[in-house]
Amino acid sequence: MLYEKEYSKEKILSLYRYIDWMMALPPEMEEKLTAELTVYEEARKMTYVTNAERIGYQRGMQRGMQQGIQQGIQQGMQQGLLRGIGLGLKLKFGVDGLRILPEIDKIEDLSLLNAVHEALPEVETLSELQRIYRTPPADAPAQLHQTAAPYAAETSPADLREAEED
Repeated sequence: MLYEKEYSKEKILSLYRYIDWMMALPPEMEEKLTAELTVYEEARKMTYVTNAERIGYQRGMQRGMQQGIQQGIQQGMQQGLLRGIGLGLKLKFGVDGLRILPEIDKIEDLSLLNAVHEALPEVETLSELQRIYRTPPADAPAQLHQTAAPYAAETSPADLREAEED
């Protein structure tokens, strides 16, 4: 082939265009030629990978897989807690309990979701449950405060009094 004769890629493409202009191939032959050229060009691009590069690549892959597994576990736990909370709200408070589920769905912090889940059997009203995730403890990480802040802003004290009266 022309590659083996050390023609430049530009010269080869120029010649290919000229031949393509002079003689059209049937579609199936055109596809076969394109596929063969692609395979050949890819094989020529392969460079030697050193042991250090290979080890680095493997470590990167392992770290990426571990992070992916961790994220999958986190998401699975979050989904399980949310399903459990949803079921608990429905069983304990009926349809009224489900109205706060959209704001609970926004919580990403697993420890906060777990606290809501564990408190469900103990609380008497929806407002008691809302206080758990709307007012995190003072020693909670800053991220927890940021997570809960939007919920606190969405509900006024009058809404809380109304919910308590229910």
